[in-house]
Amino acid sequence: MTTSKGGYTDYSYFDSTKRTKGGETIGRNIQWYRMWWTYLRLALECEQKGILIDGEKVKMDRRHYRQWNLNSILETSFDAWWKENKRLFVHPPVKTVSASSVPDDDHIVLMVPKTRDKTDLLKELDELLEGKTKSVVRFPFSDSKATYLRCHMQYNIFVKAINGQTREVIRQWVNEVYNR
Repeated sequence: MTTSKGGYTDYSYFDSTKRTKGGETIGRNIQWYRMWWTYLRLALECEQKGILIDGEKVKMDRRHYRQWNLNSILETSFDAWWKENKRLFVHPPVKTVSASSVPDDDHIVLMVPKTRDKTDLLKELDELLEGKTKSVVRFPFSDSKATYLRCHMQYNIFVKAINGQTREVIRQWVNEVYNR
């Protein structure tokens, strides 16, 4: 199918993940809105020309579409109409709350709309936090390559030694308990 700009779009595959552009997220990818607009334009033309379907004139529910600027649909391309009206379909974004309400430099306070899809929110948060966070461990482990099992064993050996057990008793116990 050709687009309003004369290009070709393959509609056999709709990538549902491509709904975010320039920090804005829409509910479906734009091909769905283009098709909706195309149907709406056809219905408006039918209404304007007094076309009958099953003996009744096609009539638009103008109240439902009052925010859509219906008059411009018959006069413009989808792309031009979209530039003026995409705000109707853009989800409310995640926003950073003003820095004055943040207690310190270690935090970012966000306002997250509860009406948003979790997957979309996580993608948006990932973009929003890019370069603003860093992993800082206040009490890091050493660079030792010791396994958890080895640490567990050493702990138990230490406790047994504190409790006065001999090296031979501890060795036998270790061989028995940790032989697997």
